[in-house]
Amino acid sequence: MEDLSVLLEGFNPAILKAISNITLCTLDNVRSETENLWETSTTTLPRLFESAECWNEKPPESTKLILETLDAIADPNTIITAFRRGEADTKVDPRVAIAQLHDPKELHPISLIGFSLPSVPDTSFSAPLALSEFVEPHDERNLQLLLTPKYGFTDLHIDSADGISSPMGPCVKLWLVFPPTLQNLKLMASAEGQKAKLVRIGRKLEGGLLFKTTSAESIYLPVGCIHSVFTLHGGFLVAIDFNTPKSCHAFSALLTAGLDQVGSPSFQNEVFDRYLASVDLALYNLQCVSGISSWIDSIERIREWVEENPAWAKKATKVWDEFLDTPRGGKTKCPCGKQTTKEKFQGHLKKRHWWGKVWTSVKKENIRTRLDAKRAVKRKAEDDLEEKETSKILKKVKK
Repeated sequence: MEDLSVLLEGFNPAILKAISNITLCTLDNVRSETENLWETSTTTLPRLFESAECWNEKPPESTKLILETLDAIADPNTIITAFRRGEADTKVDPRVAIAQLHDPKELHPISLIGFSLPSVPDTSFSAPLALSEFVEPHDERNLQLLLTPKYGFTDLHIDSADGISSPMGPCVKLWLVFPPTLQNLKLMASAEGQKAKLVRIGRKLEGGLLFKTTSAESIYLPVGCIHSVFTLHGGFLVAIDFNTPKSCHAFSALLTAGLDQVGSPSFQNEVFDRYLASVDLALYNLQCVSGISSWIDSIERIREWVEENPAWAKKATKVWDEFLDTPRGGKTKCPCGKQTTKEKFQGHLKKRHWWGKVWTSVKKENIRTRLDAKRAVKRKAEDDLEEKETSKILKKVKK
């Protein structure tokens, strides 16, 4: 890959300086330690695929995309919001983003994010078959387009699902990606609510990889992947989300770190819905131990969530009840190691790893147990003190 200082000429100097202090490698020279960080924290490494494998129809030309975008902007029934400095700006004319494809601005370029066009229907783009060698995509949806001119920059962030993206036409993107390790997620949480995350925490992130994509490549980003994106040549990008049976572990780490709360309410809802779908997939795809373990790891956050989201709790109950009614569900042993020989998994799950009345009774039982233990310690201390006093008295009597 070319020298980054050359590729990123014209971008914010503070960002370029931050990148120079980050350890990055490509898939061609990835170290075993870096690969292990990815494999243990999410589904697999990010990977590149031929974009031709993703297109079910011939991708539209840039001219058609631009004309349709102009039509959508002019349509009073369609809302396309411009983004500047990473935030929606309703005062900016969205057409400026199109103009900047021809006349890019180094300072605060305008982008359009998350819209759709007739020439790119939901059925036109999907995950490549080659991806199934690493993870199996399910429930592909939320196809959306992004229009970003040259010098467009997206700061470090985490998407709500696994996804695959591909530039279109002349568009060229540079991706800095990091695995959702415990260290990295803690750093992201520490920077929440602050801008310039790449500048603030980039040098401390571990497991960094670097990718450059043109319209010939599509990039797979696993769930939880922390990433930042630079637009080297302006144009359109198409992206689609999906679930995999392996994703529940990474979702659990996000929930435990509280990173589901970093975006809008719709982002948070999407994360929990995707997480539950991933657990469901794991339970039915011979990965039930992974699904159950991720549930146990997330249970405290889940208990907080269901208090204000009873509809989600109902969906979760249905997922588990359907699994528990299967022969596999009836024979499952809980990976927590606390299921007794007399307990069936269903009873153990609802008693130890659930919410509501069942959990309340367990919580009370645990509180009573702790109180009994404290009382026992106190009684023993009193008995020891009484024994010492008695011993002193006996010694005096003997004298």
